Amino acid sequence: MSEILSVSQRTIERDLSSLQKKGILKHEGKDNAGVWVVMKK
Repeated sequence: MSEILSVSQRTIERDLSSLQKKGILKHEGKDNAGVWVVMKK
C-alpha cells in the first residue's frame, strides 16, 4: 500500500490506526493473515 500511495510504511500504519480509533475500520483475524473491514454507520 505504501508503494502504491508513495508514502512511508509508518504513514500507512498511523492512518490505519487513526481509522480504527474513529470506528471506520476494524481488523479481524490474525495479525499476519487477517482482513480489514470497513464499518457501516
